[in-house]
Amino acid sequence: MKQSISSQVYNSVLDDIFGNRCKPGQILTERELIEKYGCSKTTVREALVALCREHIVRSIPRCGYEVLLVERSEITDILEFRYVLETGCLSRCIEQITPRHILRLQDLNKRCCDPAFRKDVWTHWDYNTAFHVELIGLAGNRYAAQQLSSAMDTLKRAYAQYYWERRDHAEAVMDTKHHAVLLEALRSRDLPAACSALGKDLEDFAY
Repeated sequence: MKQSISSQVYNSVLDDIFGNRCKPGQILTERELIEKYGCSKTTVREALVALCREHIVRSIPRCGYEVLLVERSEITDILEFRYVLETGCLSRCIEQITPRHILRLQDLNKRCCDPAFRKDVWTHWDYNTAFHVELIGLAGNRYAAQQLSSAMDTLKRAYAQYYWERRDHAEAVMDTKHHAVLLEALRSRDLPAACSALGKDLEDFAY
């Protein structure tokens, strides 16, 4: 389905954040975005309202919209939330995981580990997100999957902000070595081992 123009503006601002063209603390103005995208003030304002609602920018009266930094404390909270959410869902579904489910997860993990993505951090990120959303989806709780997707979106923005400052950590986000251990635990339906692998995977998030 074709995106609305306001959605295109919303996604373009996000792309600029991921590409380090919009940095934390930078001020965006309606006039600037109207000129950049050649659209109406109403369209730009709709996009900015959506960005404010997602805490990606904040409105500063008579000034513009500040690009927000994802604080380290928020990152820690999200990682803790992910552990509780993902292990909780896994405990509900591990006995029902089939070889077909494992094959689907293996395929996504293979794409995560593709050497071609060593220089394409965001494609890798998207496959890693798909791996975890697929895993949590096995519990059959759509709301849980939506919450995980939302958490991953915030972590992606956080990593973009810290990644450009510390490029020596570029390989850290690529590290999915714990996925293999997790998949083996799923095959044997070993819940403690699977939860341990998930925990270690989350610990690899570098910032």
